[in-house]
Amino acid sequence: MTRATLDPKQATLQRLLCGVVVSLLVVGAVGVPVTAASTTASVVAAPDDPGVTATHTATAVVGSKSDGDSLNGFAVDYSVSSSPADVSNVGQNDVVRVGLDTDGDGTIDTDVSNDLGSVSASNNGHTVNFGFGGSYSLAQGDHIIVEYENAVNPDSNGTFDVNLSINPQSTGDAYTTGLSINATAAAASVAADPNTDGDAATHAVTRTVGTANHATSLTTLEVNYSTATHPADVSNVTVGDVTTAALDADGDGTYETDLSGNLTGVRTVDGGETAVFDFDGSRTLDSGDEIRLVFGSVTNPAVRGDYPVAVRLNTSSSAPPTATLSIVDAGGTGDATVTAAPTDAGASATHTAVAVVGPDSVGDSLNGFTVDYSVSSSSADVSNVGQDDVVRVGIDTDGDGTIDTDVSDDLGEASVSNNGHTVKFGFGGSYSLAENDTVVVEYNDTVNPDSAGTFDVNVTINPQSAGTPSTAGLEITSGSTPTPTPTPTPDDPDSGGESEPEPTQPNVELVTLPETASASATHQLRLHVGSANAGEPIEGVVVGYEQADLRAVSFSNVSVGVDADRDGDVDTSLDDRVESVGVNSDGTIRVGFDGAYTPDRDDVLQFVFEGVVNPPAGDHEVSVVATLGSTNLTVTDNFSTTESSPETGDAIRQGFLVASPPAAEADATHTAYAVADTGVSVTQVTVSYPAAIDAGGLNQSDLTTLGVDTNGDGAVDSNLTAAVESVETDANAVTVTLADRQRLRAGEMFVVGFESVRNPSLGTYATAIRFDDRPAERATLVVGEPTAEVFEFESNNESRKLVRASPAGSANVSLDAVGSSDVELQQLSIAFGNASSSVVVGSGGDVPTPAGVRGQELGELTLQHSEGNVAGVTVEFTVAKSRLAETQYGPRNVSLYYRQDGDWRREETELVGETATAYQYRVEAAALSSYSVWAGPPRPDRRPDIQIREVALNRSEVEPGTPVRVSVAARNVGNVSGRQTITASINGVVVEQSTVSLAAGGSTTVAFAHTFDRPGRYDLTITGTPSTRPTTPGFGVPVALVAAAVVLLQQSTTGEDTEDNP
Repeated sequence: MTRATLDPKQATLQRLLCGVVVSLLVVGAVGVPVTAASTTASVVAAPDDPGVTATHTATAVVGSKSDGDSLNGFAVDYSVSSSPADVSNVGQNDVVRVGLDTDGDGTIDTDVSNDLGSVSASNNGHTVNFGFGGSYSLAQGDHIIVEYENAVNPDSNGTFDVNLSINPQSTGDAYTTGLSINATAAAASVAADPNTDGDAATHAVTRTVGTANHATSLTTLEVNYSTATHPADVSNVTVGDVTTAALDADGDGTYETDLSGNLTGVRTVDGGETAVFDFDGSRTLDSGDEIRLVFGSVTNPAVRGDYPVAVRLNTSSSAPPTATLSIVDAGGTGDATVTAAPTDAGASATHTAVAVVGPDSVGDSLNGFTVDYSVSSSSADVSNVGQDDVVRVGIDTDGDGTIDTDVSDDLGEASVSNNGHTVKFGFGGSYSLAENDTVVVEYNDTVNPDSAGTFDVNVTINPQSAGTPSTAGLEITSGSTPTPTPTPTPDDPDSGGESEPEPTQPNVELVTLPETASASATHQLRLHVGSANAGEPIEGVVVGYEQADLRAVSFSNVSVGVDADRDGDVDTSLDDRVESVGVNSDGTIRVGFDGAYTPDRDDVLQFVFEGVVNPPAGDHEVSVVATLGSTNLTVTDNFSTTESSPETGDAIRQGFLVASPPAAEADATHTAYAVADTGVSVTQVTVSYPAAIDAGGLNQSDLTTLGVDTNGDGAVDSNLTAAVESVETDANAVTVTLADRQRLRAGEMFVVGFESVRNPSLGTYATAIRFDDRPAERATLVVGEPTAEVFEFESNNESRKLVRASPAGSANVSLDAVGSSDVELQQLSIAFGNASSSVVVGSGGDVPTPAGVRGQELGELTLQHSEGNVAGVTVEFTVAKSRLAETQYGPRNVSLYYRQDGDWRREETELVGETATAYQYRVEAAALSSYSVWAGPPRPDRRPDIQIREVALNRSEVEPGTPVRVSVAARNVGNVSGRQTITASINGVVVEQSTVSLAAGGSTTVAFAHTFDRPGRYDLTITGTPSTRPTTPGFGVPVALVAAAVVLLQQSTTGEDTEDNP
């Protein structure tokens, strides 16, 4: 029998291993990133206008070449640029400060001005050299800062290369950086207090000095209101009315320089519509200075609106900047109108009352709406108006005359007062009012005043809360009302005892879609023949235009119907009663009927003519002659056509087409985006393809998306899939037809998507998107290699960007006006996942304040965006040094917070650079979001630390063929969970591995077993190494324990030689 025993020395080792924790700590790196220096070099000019004399600040970081050297020289070489700065006049007396910033916070910690020995210019005045005595030593990471005056900036805008050298005489560290030169634009603002129409007010005017007025003397400031349609009156302004004349020279919003002593007089010109403020010329202006004047005795424009005000400095010949003066209505109700249809005196009519929400009602709920006719000497009679007489009621949010928000479900009552001359509509308060919303109420059963003229009507929004009424004028005409039939009464034995209804008058109304001059349009004509002509069969209608082109009108594109209840919808089609449609050279359309239809007294005949080419821009008349039996009825209406949009004149401003996935020859979903150029009504949208793409197999079941994005975030807000009448395709086009016209406002985006489209081969393809038969807009489709594209468009006057990328691609996006002067977004780099995607992103939105955060919020980066396949976002932003200085934290203590899946996330930022006024940061975020930027204490070090605490063998004697069992105790002494792989090796050969996962503070025991088949001496090694890098930020390096055990197997009887093989 072969028997093996442990070597006595190894037995001692075994007892040591079993009794105590034996550990050899090995510390190594697992990819912890090393943060580079925040910036290597910079040169900043103040001011940064082209061609002006400025102060330059040059900064360079000491690198490895100059580490440990004395500071002997520093050179700033502008000559490497095509338009270099001029430093020929810079001397030693022009040095403002010079020293070492040892901690990178932008302030000098070691002043070396006492060691500055010389300042000289070379390279024809384009290089400045600073010589030092060598008294100060340099350490890697130090920032050398030299600030000097009397440098003349390059004479054009741009970024210009500058070389910076530390100790150039001994080839020390050298860098190339960029000097940014930007002309300061002149700007102006004006505000009135109060800002209500027609009121006496105080105006505050600011004027930013641009490059053109740099280094000039302040002599005059002219405030010109005269170009406005309703100018302010400044004829009474004098020097005594000026309460503030001051200047802000450093852009901090504080006007530290009083100019009242420099003001010598005030003149008014242009008939009292321009005020000229004269100064003594003793103040020299610098670009970026902001002048502020506050003066009273101004009479605001008499009508609410936004008005241009030109603010000219020093009688400059260049065009002055224009500010906008915003004037609102003095009451809770803005402008109001009341119209009657028909307008005949004494007739029973439908009235439409419209009122604009004024500032006193902004944010209120809609609770009431009153139309008071009693203020006029000849009042309308509304005694019979009830809730059932309300035809439509709602809110027009964009002023285009159509109701955008129907509030009929909130209408609770319609009551009458003032002896039947006032009607009040009560609401439940479910809808909120915004400034410049228009409340619209249309109601029947109103009897017009009994004489012709214009009659005052007071219209009030929310009268119960002291809303201020606005006065409208109700226009009433004499008409040709027939002699009414005597009203029978119950006392008259010959009467039927029932009153005859009030007579109605004939009228016609024409609506054109679109209203654009010379555009192909659909004309909708509504004809009411009046009660006197009811009961007579209609034989024919002749519609006459002055200048419209009718050549495209034919039998096939004319439809006729009856609106019996005057709700705007056709109740009965008369197409089968139309016998003929003819277009004559005299500009008329003749529609012939079969004589079988007789209109009722309340019927409205609705004609739709498609293909009419609108006349030129202007006001036009349309005449209608209707033959009813033996009577020819003639009525007229006026309509207007407008100039096309100055930008493109098309219905679509921009079009985009996105394939997902974009791979060549792949079956994909295509989504088309069309941004409306002007307000437009849409019945059809068509996507056209080149011959390389076959869309002929698509049908309505392939439609994935159809709707309108109203706010520009890329998501459909108004879903129209239920309104689809048909989807028609041919080989190269897909046309979606809606059952009803859809109104789009300018900047709104129509979105249509359909699947099962076969992508063509690799390439870029020209497609097109079209509304109805209006001009098409080109849209580029990219197929093939991973791409990233950014398209910019406007929605509701806000800039938006459509970002699209192929799988695993990314795109860089720059956005204006995100953030503030404290925290400003520079760029987003959006990374997409493993499927192609697109997102829309722009400024706006909001971000809640994270709760329980230690520190101070520096600012917010608010974004509006759609959802997309976003894998991550790199956010680059700046923080103003002045804002950070208000906190107790340094530039390396800035964090980014955002919401993801309902939870707050915190990301540590990387300080990547700085300018004279701001720190520059970069941070990786997991989601596209609005972001909150904070300064606070650093995050505690969070990492796992899994240690091998004990290694034990199960036997003191082993025989060949008998397994040896090894137990390994491990514990996580770190503060977050982690994983670690424990490895057993014999004589350096791995025989077994096991991976453990432990929560913070958790422990476990891992067992290994191995069988030796030959006697010998063996080294057993247990090691622990991290198996994966955890996602916890700040993860460090866990320690690994190496335990060694030697197993000696001996042959007790045969004396065989030992072998060193496991």
